[in-house]
Amino acid sequence: VPQVGDCDDGRGFWLSESVSFFDYRGWLAAGALEFNRPDFIRAAEGANEEALWFMGQENWDKLQSLRADSEPRKSVHFVDGGHCILRTGDSAHDTYLFVRCGEFGLGQDGSSAHSHGDLLAPAIHWKGRPLFVDPGTYHYYGPTAERDAMRSVSVHNNASPVGVEVAQMFKIW
Repeated sequence: VPQVGDCDDGRGFWLSESVSFFDYRGWLAAGALEFNRPDFIRAAEGANEEALWFMGQENWDKLQSLRADSEPRKSVHFVDGGHCILRTGDSAHDTYLFVRCGEFGLGQDGSSAHSHGDLLAPAIHWKGRPLFVDPGTYHYYGPTAERDAMRSVSVHNNASPVGVEVAQMFKIW
């Protein structure tokens, strides 16, 4: 999963510190059972310790008996979430392009809360290795100038007129 935006490690449940924060296989496994999604089973790759703790032994056994889709989903556009992912496959060693293409910030009447200069900026993993990454926010608390700099267009993989930020472009349009 590409690390984009604030990435503040917020999570409703984190059942195991031995599982990487960015390992979502347990949640995909739970979603496969809850929503009857064979494509989630493939992506869950057998799940992980966190899924077992969360689902319990009975549901874990059900999960192990389900069959994954034979074909991986390669491209997905999450219209409501404003994300688009293009992939060559669904393994950790495949190539993908991720683009945030939704509302700017929270998108409410010109609000730009939680906004970054990453709109349409690609995050690319080439054959499983990061090539273009989102820089995140560096920190939440500290000098405002440093935080603002990390949210700017200039540190993202993005193009804009010199000195013009995404928020300014939205006002222009």
